[in-house]
Amino acid sequence: ELDYDIYAAGEAELGWLNATVRFNSSEPVDLDGLLLQLISGLRDALDQQLAETAHLKIIGLWEGYYAVANLVSRDSEPQLSLASECQTEQADLVINARVACDPENLEKLVRAQVSEICQRAGASAEFLQCESFRPGRPVPTHRLTATS
Repeated sequence: ELDYDIYAAGEAELGWLNATVRFNSSEPVDLDGLLLQLISGLRDALDQQLAETAHLKIIGLWEGYYAVANLVSRDSEPQLSLASECQTEQADLVINARVACDPENLEKLVRAQVSEICQRAGASAEFLQCESFRPGRPVPTHRLTATS
């Protein structure tokens, strides 16, 4: 039996962020390395604020290439769960975060890290979509019950 009051209280602690970013560079960039730099920078920035990461995923996509970097806690190392082995001048980055912090602060940190990583790479980034929020209380539409 799931206690939705406890579940809702836990969810209310998290800032959620969903963003899509177009990365552009005049020179080819290692997509896997880019994702790892970005997720490592986010981990460090969140750690400085003692913000616990529940879930952080960055997906890099471009012309059939696909890479995924993950972070599951403040104390863990970022991991490249799927390597693209791609050098590219352009990529779409999908950033999905669930962090115990204010959603507006989470968005500021993500925007700042994307900017910093792009500046280091001599590249630019355009946020195509970005939303940050606290989730509402879950209202299940279906419940499974055990049968005898």
